[in-house]
Amino acid sequence: MSPAELESLHEDGAFAVRTVSKGTTIAVEGTRCEGLHIIIEGTTLCVTMSNGKAYSMEENIQSPMVIELDRLFGKQQRYGSAWVASTPCSILTVSKAHVLKLMDTSMVFRINFLNAVTAHSQRISDSLWHQQYDDIPHRVIRFIKDHCQYPAGSKVLRIKMKTL
Repeated sequence: MSPAELESLHEDGAFAVRTVSKGTTIAVEGTRCEGLHIIIEGTTLCVTMSNGKAYSMEENIQSPMVIELDRLFGKQQRYGSAWVASTPCSILTVSKAHVLKLMDTSMVFRINFLNAVTAHSQRISDSLWHQQYDDIPHRVIRFIKDHCQYPAGSKVLRIKMKTL
């Protein structure tokens, strides 16, 4: 987006920038996704629980990143993970109403939004067709990759061996 477009949005109050300290909850699993949270600077801890609470995946994710963009619209509009600041973070927040306005008025925003959502969808679709391995180490690696929000960074999988 052009600097003029960003300035206009800022004047309209379309977005807010805030800094949160380490340990601050950014989004809670199961709560409604009412806008975009874009982590501009810092590191977040993302904790995702399985449906039956049998296991969880913890990930430290570096900025820049958008928190659960795919949850803003569609069938499931609640956060699927808990997000906490691992370090002090700068967060740009855009309300859902302003996202809709941006999609209507800004071609650049609309294309970037669609690219991000379709890339996420394609990644999930592609994972269904990955080669399945017979050996345990490759199967564990595939399990971890399939349950991550982001492929890079440290991960902590909490699971009982029986469940795995």
